[in-house]
Amino acid sequence: MAAAISSAAAAAAAAAATLRLLKPLRAAAPLVFPLFSNLRLSHHHSADSLLLLAISPHQRSCSSVVVSATTSSGEATKPQAVVLGNGAKIREFRKKFKIVDIKSGADEGLNRLGETLVVRGWVRTLRAQSSVAFIEVNDGSCLSNMQCVLSPDAEGYDQVESGLISTGASVWIQGTIVASQGSKQKVELKVDKLVVVGKSDPSFPIQKKRVTREFLRTKAHLRPRTNTFGAVSRVRNALAYATHKFFQENGFVWLSSPVITASDCEGAGEQFCVTTLVPNTRETADSPVSNIPKTKDGLVDWSQDFFGKPAFLTVSGQLNAETYATALTDVYTFGPTFRAENSHTSRHLAEFWMIEPELAFADLEDDMACATAYLQYVVQYILDNCKEDMDFFNTWIEKGIVNRLSEVVEKSFVQLTYTDAVELLLKSRKKFEFPVVTWGCDLQSEHERYITEEVFSGCPVIIRDYPKDIKAFYMRQNDDGKTVAAMDMLVPRVGELIGGSQREERLDYLEQRLDDLKLNKESYWWYLDLRRYGSVPHAGFGLGFERLVQFATGIDNIRDAIPFPRAPGKTSTLSSSPPPPTRKSATMVKYSREPDNPTKSCKARGSDLRVHFKNTRETAHAIRKLPLVKAKRYLEDVLAHKQAIPFTRFCGGVGRTAQAKNRHSNGQGRWPVKSAKFILDLLKNAESNAEVKGLDVDALFISHIQVNQAQKQRRRTYRAHGRINPNVLFCVL
Repeated sequence: MAAAISSAAAAAAAAAATLRLLKPLRAAAPLVFPLFSNLRLSHHHSADSLLLLAISPHQRSCSSVVVSATTSSGEATKPQAVVLGNGAKIREFRKKFKIVDIKSGADEGLNRLGETLVVRGWVRTLRAQSSVAFIEVNDGSCLSNMQCVLSPDAEGYDQVESGLISTGASVWIQGTIVASQGSKQKVELKVDKLVVVGKSDPSFPIQKKRVTREFLRTKAHLRPRTNTFGAVSRVRNALAYATHKFFQENGFVWLSSPVITASDCEGAGEQFCVTTLVPNTRETADSPVSNIPKTKDGLVDWSQDFFGKPAFLTVSGQLNAETYATALTDVYTFGPTFRAENSHTSRHLAEFWMIEPELAFADLEDDMACATAYLQYVVQYILDNCKEDMDFFNTWIEKGIVNRLSEVVEKSFVQLTYTDAVELLLKSRKKFEFPVVTWGCDLQSEHERYITEEVFSGCPVIIRDYPKDIKAFYMRQNDDGKTVAAMDMLVPRVGELIGGSQREERLDYLEQRLDDLKLNKESYWWYLDLRRYGSVPHAGFGLGFERLVQFATGIDNIRDAIPFPRAPGKTSTLSSSPPPPTRKSATMVKYSREPDNPTKSCKARGSDLRVHFKNTRETAHAIRKLPLVKAKRYLEDVLAHKQAIPFTRFCGGVGRTAQAKNRHSNGQGRWPVKSAKFILDLLKNAESNAEVKGLDVDALFISHIQVNQAQKQRRRTYRAHGRINPNVLFCVL
């Protein structure tokens, strides 16, 4: 007891000394910052030293003072910083407590009952009742929220009553872990103190109500706060970590490949040019093209550019990786690449990340073995370490995704040659958008998915020995002179995931290939040198990381697999200035989806339709995937009461009819004349659009149709008064 009193007296004396030291600084109007403002507190932890940093704005110097705190036993703790001086010692870094620390355990936090701790995060929902308030807080560490319960006697409860807390606000909450009375979670936080760190404006666009991923792409800076994109980000992080872990455990050396290069690895010319000849300031960026320096022949004078010759953003780090593979044996790159492909599909980006390993003293068989082992390793890693997020994808994104990924780990991959794959496609009775004409044509995504999803029932497939005319110059030519030692790994839902090859190590073959493709040898002089000085057989592959994220999460659009998508005409919403506000009266209804192939598709839409939403939704669902001609005939029969629309979702109180039973087992159906007329008009509009584009109307089918509910407008009638906004229809050839 005496020791405790003595220690307390010593602490008081130290505090008095602190005030004396700070007193001269007050005269100079110092700024005092408590650096230990956010401490994690629990019943078995004690506070550490309190560090005060006093900064004089006049002298621009700083002094630091440490006040020792007493432990529960009454002994003073050892100071952790230098008392005085021109620079204060940086405190020891400590991992913040996060919600995942509780939720990830097998007992979901029951082992922490009674602990006092601090939660920092963003408000997802707030439910205020007469005597208690419930706040769902998420800090991004996991999918689960922490339910925080505030009683009126909690410090900061007045901020709930005053309306300062809303969805999106950031909060600092201290409380005690207790058993939850609800069924959604086992524990909750009984709040002792609540602090609003940052308020959220009522215009926060991401509320509790679900919003489309198309809308969220316009809010790239806010979409990480949604469940879907939070889960995608965590799985993406796990895949990146597993990638480094796999290669490091297998003796690979990570290589930083350059982003600016003068070589085109793919030889397709789809590169972004990097130049300083165009003014690089916003004020002069719109200067006339005539200001660009030119030679006497009227060509661009690259000698006046920054590098003295044309430079481009890299399309691949493979050639650079080969350089280090000839010295370090096994290397890999993991970085951004850029392709100037004017493609608007759901599978292409202008900027994406690539994983590219290179193996020296290896052939195509070694390459395929490495690719297979890598894919199985990273898939198993996310199944073991991202269970909560994978369950979310299994429920909301793709049913059965966990089973599909498990089969990738458990099944042996199928291997066949390009020739065998073409024979399978030619023998199939499936009608492809891009028919397989003959041997030597490039396989399209629909061909790849057909092989892996339908022919081999979802098993990954490796196709090897492609025709050399459709592959890159660096691939090793086979003995037949027609094919190269190349391979593509195909997976369900994505198609090609990995593309690799054995590299051409023979100098004469490589030079001949460059000549055949009319590529400038001078640009690849260093690459040819690798064949002159100690060339060895080597192989490697490239994997688009975003496609791997697509495959692992079930996300159907690659623009949702990367934090900030870069695509033709778009650079994300993080521009230099916010988009200009538009008046609601001038806002045009947008399509919820864009067709994968605009040249072979036609569109039609309707907005502000005064028609019953539920009837229209069931009518649209009934004609989904039907040929256009057949869908029109079906709706005409509905108008004539010759066929009924089966009601499968909004079927409460709907009677049974034999006509509906012919199309659905439950037999419930109606003849929604008004809805059928609206959609029939929509089909006719799409048909007219197809004729203008020169498409074969008889070959069109409905690939996508969606009905969204708009805001209701009340009026004096007992009839349906809802509006449909918008009807979206795609017909593709």
